[in-house]
Amino acid sequence: MATNLSFSRLWHVPPIEKFYTSLHRATSERESVHDAPTPTSIEFREFLKRRYTDSNDLGRALDVGCGATGIHTLSCARHGFRDVCGVDLNHESLRLARGIAADSPLTAGISHVNASALVLPFASESHDLVVLLGIIHHTPDPKEAVMEASRVLKEGGKVYIGVYCFEKSWFDWIIRVLRCFSFIVPFRLSQLCFSKIAVINDFFLDHMYVPNLWLFKGKDVATFIEQAGLTIEDQWPSTFDRFQGKRFFGKSITGDGLYRIFVCRKG
Repeated sequence: MATNLSFSRLWHVPPIEKFYTSLHRATSERESVHDAPTPTSIEFREFLKRRYTDSNDLGRALDVGCGATGIHTLSCARHGFRDVCGVDLNHESLRLARGIAADSPLTAGISHVNASALVLPFASESHDLVVLLGIIHHTPDPKEAVMEASRVLKEGGKVYIGVYCFEKSWFDWIIRVLRCFSFIVPFRLSQLCFSKIAVINDFFLDHMYVPNLWLFKGKDVATFIEQAGLTIEDQWPSTFDRFQGKRFFGKSITGDGLYRIFVCRKG
């Protein structure tokens, strides 16, 4: 049973389609996005190397919720997908992503589209790979986001999903406490103080203020993945989760993973 920690509109928190612009802008300014240094980005690149050993004409890839850095979009293009599209709700994030892609080598096949993960403007069975990294738990309907990804995926294609699976863990309760403070401390004030501090910007501010937030257990995600007509080929807790498998006072610290990866195939 998923936990929905989303809150209705707070006066000082921008809507979801604008929330990540400032967070991602801070990220793109301080990191060399061309080297994709974040743990989840490195993990995704390793997946591409393992699963797509022949990098000739890999077809079409779709990076849903690409954000302002477009790191996973770049990784797909560099690995050999001939047509890669980054999708995001936020026009400003897409503007930044386009600029980064334009400055990056070997990315001629990249395009960007403004759209929701729940209503993708693409034909059914039109893509060979769909990337849903860190996106479905920030939508109003995570199950529908997976259904929509399955719809645009070709038979035999793959979906790469990264999702919060620490429901009922100690981290679950940490996030609940942080979100209580979001009603007291204005978002702009927190950002003014901490936007240049990576761990606070990327973890604390993100989880504290993001309007849409769902937490899951691995089995619950597996259920709606299968309901979408997808078969799970592999799954694992992301390698950056150093607390995985550890307990404190008998309670799991990170549940099934601060970030759990699911590799799925259609058909």
